[in-house]
Amino acid sequence: MHSVHDQLTPHRMTAPLNGKKRRLYIPWLVILLGFLTAAVSFQLLRESEKKRVHQEFVRRAQTIANLMKSDLHNQQDTLFTIRAIYHSSERVTLSEFLHASAELIERQPGLISLKWAPRIPADQRKKYEASAQADGLPQFEIHAASFLGSNGKSTELAQECFPIIYDTLADESPKTLGLDLTTSSAWADFQAAARLGTIRASGRVPHLGSETLGDAYLMELPVFRTDVPPTEAERLAQLRGFVLGVFKPSVVLENLLAQIPRTGLDILLVDRLSENENQPLHFHASRLNGDSTAVPSIETIAAGEHHRIEIPFAGREMEFWFRPAPDWTASLQTYNELMLAGFVLLVSVLLAIYLRRVFQQAFAVESLVAQRTAELTAIQRELREDIQRRSRIEQALKDSEQRYRTLVSQSSDAIWRLELSQPIAISLPLDEQVEKIMVTGRIAECNELTAQMYGYQQAKEIVGQHLSFLNPRSRSRHESLVRAFVQSNYSLSEHESSDTAPGGETRIFIQNLIGVVENEKLVRIWVTERELTHQRLVEQEKQAFERRLSETQRMESLGVLAGGIAHDFNNLLTGIMGHASLGRAEIPPDSPLVNNFEEIENASRSAANLCQQMLAYAGKGRFLIKPYDLSQIITQNAHLLHISVSKQAELRFNLANDLPPIMADVTQIQQIVMNLVINASEAIGARPGLITLTTGLIHPDVTTFSGCPYAPEKLAATYVFLEVRDNGCGISDEARSRIFEPFYTTKFSGRGLGLPAALGIVRSHAGALRVESRQGEGSTITLFLPAKETPAKEASTSSPTNSPWSAEGTLLIIDDEAPVRGVAERMAQSLGFSVLSAPDGQHGLDLYKLYRQSISVVLVDLSMPGLTGEETMEKLRALSSEVRIVVMSGYNEPVHLAVSVGRPPVFLSKPFTTSQFQAAVRQAIKHG
Repeated sequence: MHSVHDQLTPHRMTAPLNGKKRRLYIPWLVILLGFLTAAVSFQLLRESEKKRVHQEFVRRAQTIANLMKSDLHNQQDTLFTIRAIYHSSERVTLSEFLHASAELIERQPGLISLKWAPRIPADQRKKYEASAQADGLPQFEIHAASFLGSNGKSTELAQECFPIIYDTLADESPKTLGLDLTTSSAWADFQAAARLGTIRASGRVPHLGSETLGDAYLMELPVFRTDVPPTEAERLAQLRGFVLGVFKPSVVLENLLAQIPRTGLDILLVDRLSENENQPLHFHASRLNGDSTAVPSIETIAAGEHHRIEIPFAGREMEFWFRPAPDWTASLQTYNELMLAGFVLLVSVLLAIYLRRVFQQAFAVESLVAQRTAELTAIQRELREDIQRRSRIEQALKDSEQRYRTLVSQSSDAIWRLELSQPIAISLPLDEQVEKIMVTGRIAECNELTAQMYGYQQAKEIVGQHLSFLNPRSRSRHESLVRAFVQSNYSLSEHESSDTAPGGETRIFIQNLIGVVENEKLVRIWVTERELTHQRLVEQEKQAFERRLSETQRMESLGVLAGGIAHDFNNLLTGIMGHASLGRAEIPPDSPLVNNFEEIENASRSAANLCQQMLAYAGKGRFLIKPYDLSQIITQNAHLLHISVSKQAELRFNLANDLPPIMADVTQIQQIVMNLVINASEAIGARPGLITLTTGLIHPDVTTFSGCPYAPEKLAATYVFLEVRDNGCGISDEARSRIFEPFYTTKFSGRGLGLPAALGIVRSHAGALRVESRQGEGSTITLFLPAKETPAKEASTSSPTNSPWSAEGTLLIIDDEAPVRGVAERMAQSLGFSVLSAPDGQHGLDLYKLYRQSISVVLVDLSMPGLTGEETMEKLRALSSEVRIVVMSGYNEPVHLAVSVGRPPVFLSKPFTTSQFQAAVRQAIKHG
């Protein structure tokens, strides 16, 4: 037995030792695995960082290229703007060209100069040179190209030529004035632009007549006598000349980059159609630390990380080569891969240390197995530690429960838990699941906000109740909510629903539902709910305000446009009506041409009335303001209103008595009433209908004019209103959004100026106009005008008497429109005046200084470039306080005119006839 025991003992000791050695290797294996994991993570994250930096580089390059493309198109747009000036005017003066060009050059950095080269036939060259020299260009002479490069043509200029007559850089490069473009090396590009009718760029043209410009690009845009003709033959036949633009792409690019902080990209700009396509136009070196670098070649940039973008520009092929600057790339380095690798290594070492310690503890426990007392002591220690851990866990659970209760009670959302009395199998049909949830679901817990949301004081009032108990009116909403919850696989987010409050208001809610599913059965549902009713009301009010603001701005813009067009047409009509009036006065009364001239005058008056409606829409119409009773105005025009409507329409009046007066132009108010009644009659059409006119008094508040396209800036205390109601076809939503636009109409014929003109008249009277209509339900249009506190008095009118009168002395005419000056000159000469005329205020002042003693009357246009009419009158008053002045304008007479220039002048409205011209001049001489 002893020998057997001796043989077995070594084996018992060897097995534990071998297991111990094997476990000692495990911490080293963990460290090795950590190193491998760190290396792989480092490499993967490094490749991801490189990809992110490259994507950011490409995005920045594309953004800069898009902005540069937009700026290059803006350079082209300047030439189209100048061409539009030539389309709108047969003759553009040097001052007009320079004024328009200066503003465009200022807005477009990189645009060096703008030029104008008209088409001059060979037989008119000498005449054109003499005309240009007489107009203020004494050194002007048409000559061949000397610095742009010759194209091999003869320099004798015997053929048709295109000389540069206007140049914004004429002071710096006088040699460009008179330069014949047909003799330049770029003439082929000009011909191509004329044939195609498009803008062209001729590439870099050295110097361009000025050593200070350096290399720049020349753009050419053909100008035709009309819009671009459809065929090449028509384009060549109607070619009027060329608008030229000189710009530097390098300046455009640098100005763009100056607005982008820390671009971090090197940019090389190349023109592939240049003589040397590899020679760069410009190189921008971006170094965040301010260092510069030499200009690289395309091959140098293409050898490294780069991005190339092509931009076609006016027949050229621009290429942008981008590469990231080293310091920019370094600035994006996050070193996340190093931190991740270090973290993995640290975790591996800590885990190895932990395992080593665990194994050491295990070895210690194994060495004490033989000692029973030690085993009992270890067990007791473990029991105590377990008890302590359980105590800590219980305390942590209590703390967690307390935090949960605090979070739920203080949440800004309603939070509640729905417990199902019996779990519901998720394999059941949808309708059956919904019904079981509604029937078996009870509210197990909720916060106080849930109770308040459903009309209860405390949460305990609804805890334990069914879901339908919350609010019987909400049952249908809860059913749809539960249905959507089940359909969304028991997780519903941001679901919106609504129901009706006891007061009838609509309440809007948004809910989030999360279901707890165990063993393919639904056990409970967590719900968070928030009411959005007030927020939606605020959003709707904001949208309504923004919509009203947008409509007001649009109406203001259309008003400015309508006023400007009407003013220009009045100038044209002055020439037409004036010449017709003069022509009729110069022929015998029995001449057959008398009727022709009368027809011209009648047509001109009709056109002038149309202009007055446009001016009324713009709020610049001419009004004779007096106090009137609105009900009396309608009563006095009742017969005219009856005969203006269709026979199927009944006209009914509901007019208030003793209304306070309104300060208004009675003719314009009559026009508004007539337009509204006729529109109502046309809306009724051939079927029987009713039109009701109602007047009354209203004291407005902040909501009175909320539906009006234009509201008064300052509310009056009291307004008189006129309501025109019909039961016609009504107005569609699309038409109602555009009914105040000029020339918009839904009729088969018509000018479309009824309501727009009415709106302009109302604005000029500080009133408002409201349209309420639905298609098929009729319309109601209400006119509001501020009331005057004093009673209305009847306005008395007196007609001016005409008596024979002859003029003497000299009449000075100051107007920038040549047709107006021509008509006024002939009218003045027919009255016996000697005539002096000036195209602007400064020339007029110079003539007045020379001929002050002989000048009897001065006619001044109110709207002129340079010195305005008011400034010209102020300077005339400064030269002589006795000067007699007649002011001409297509707009309304400004109410501040008398204050700004001292003695009030006589006002003459455009267009005018000979008799109106005579009356104004006679009044100025009589009362001057």
